[in-house]
Amino acid sequence: MNYYLLEQDLRIPNIATVGDVPENIEPLDWMRGQRLPAPGPGPLRLMLSSMSGEEPTDIIGSLLTLFSDDLKGALTQFGIDNIDYFPVELQHPLTHEVWRGYWLANIIGLVACLDVSRSVILPRPSGARGHLRSFYVDPDRAGDRRIFRLAEDPTLIILREDVRRHLQSLPLGGVRMRHTKSYGGP
Repeated sequence: MNYYLLEQDLRIPNIATVGDVPENIEPLDWMRGQRLPAPGPGPLRLMLSSMSGEEPTDIIGSLLTLFSDDLKGALTQFGIDNIDYFPVELQHPLTHEVWRGYWLANIIGLVACLDVSRSVILPRPSGARGHLRSFYVDPDRAGDRRIFRLAEDPTLIILREDVRRHLQSLPLGGVRMRHTKSYGGP
């Protein structure tokens, strides 16, 4: 079984990026793989970064992970049911134009399944947990999970190969899905 990273393709010029998050939201909470209450009664309003481009992509990665209507629909159509979605509006800091059709994606499932024997982990001088480089997922420990956050680095969203094939068959923009062995670190 092969596993892939799900991420925004930062190689695309002029992509949209999110700036600061509201004070009532702790970004680390959204990487713990646990269910969370809705961040507000209506859509969460996030400001695009002052350095943001104007090119919307189907995934926007930042301190929070945002999926477009299309990406959300593709995952739901494929039977992915371990993601809680909360509506988001993105506001441009200069024009104040508001983009709709995005969702804060809370991926339920933090899985410790790094295959240490096949992975490259650069040690830190302090002796703290090292930095992942090229890595592999142990399929036995991943179990039947098709999308999850990697416990050894919760910033990373991992897809199983069948989910990747499904997403590749669709016209999604700005979605990068590279093999975990190609990961080079943050």
